[in-house]
Amino acid sequence: MLKIIALVLLIAWLPSGCIAAREQASASERVGQSNFCWPLTTFRYSRSVASGDWLASRGRGSWHLGVDMFAPTGSPVRAIADGVVYDISHGGWGSGNVAIMVKHTLADGRWFIALYGHIRNSQGLHKGSQVRACSTIGIVGCYSCGSHLHFGVITPNTFPHAPYGTSKRADHNHFVDPLYFLRTGRPSEGRESMLQSTVPSEKATDNVTTDKAVSLRSENKKHKAKKEGITSRSTTKKLVQSTKSSRKKKQIVKKKNSRSKKHVVKSAKKRATSKVRSLTTRSKRAVSARGRH
Repeated sequence: MLKIIALVLLIAWLPSGCIAAREQASASERVGQSNFCWPLTTFRYSRSVASGDWLASRGRGSWHLGVDMFAPTGSPVRAIADGVVYDISHGGWGSGNVAIMVKHTLADGRWFIALYGHIRNSQGLHKGSQVRACSTIGIVGCYSCGSHLHFGVITPNTFPHAPYGTSKRADHNHFVDPLYFLRTGRPSEGRESMLQSTVPSEKATDNVTTDKAVSLRSENKKHKAKKEGITSRSTTKKLVQSTKSSRKKKQIVKKKNSRSKKHVVKSAKKRATSKVRSLTTRSKRAVSARGRH
């Protein structure tokens, strides 16, 4: 009888049209051998027309960018590993709900951002707050489709950009299959990994500054500067060439003008000499004619 009552209660908090796939994890378990913590101690997947699976179709070419884990309202949501709160999204997660984005670090040194959506910020976390693995970062909030956690993971060493829940982009806004990531990835262990990650101040950009991120940015700046230097050189070369060509053109025009002037002067001189000669011959003829008479 108690089993039947428990089953009825579990079905009651599932959304209409959603079918429970299987219950996952317990408070003492981690994800296989990856050493990640499950974000919920007890939850159920859903399978329906508006499914909460990874890349489930949401109509009009839109895809679901995470996995929905259904649990009763108020269920504690846990951090999958040590990390730092990267940002908190407030829009589109339900009344009073948020999505907390936490920056975690893998064992190989790469960092990634996990998204915990449709939850209440019960712990008063803010940008820059440090969280411990398996510690509570919030609770499952109320939602129209049924109380659940939207769990997503962004590609390592990539910063997220909205929208975070669904997208029509071919690159899925750089989100990856979160369950596959939890089962195959491996978080870095110890408090040092959490302290290595820092969140910039209000004056800084929204990007989380780490050694690798800084090095990547410096490399990008160097590449950009080199590129700009090359372009500036090419532009200066083009300008020099254009000035040279314009000078050559001016010189050619000057030469033509000087030649034409010389030609005009020469022709004028020739005409003048011919006139003088003709006048001289006429005067000589006149003088000779007078002498005869």
